[in-house]
Amino acid sequence: MKIGNKVSVVDEDLSGVVTSVNGNIVVFKDEYGFTYQYPKEKLVPKDEELYENIRVKKSRAPKSYF
Repeated sequence: MKIGNKVSVVDEDLSGVVTSVNGNIVVFKDEYGFTYQYPKEKLVPKDEELYENIRVKKSRAPKSYF
């Protein structure tokens, strides 16, 4: 993770932009200007480009016989 990357916190509705990385601790700022510190393993990259080329396969729902 680098400064300027967008990240989200695992299991929480919290995301922001990385402002600093100090060893295993990542500091990021949310859209309201609040800063948070989390270990790297609690964060995931929030990069829309990762999902641009992924195809979604739609399957038909199984028929219900009731």
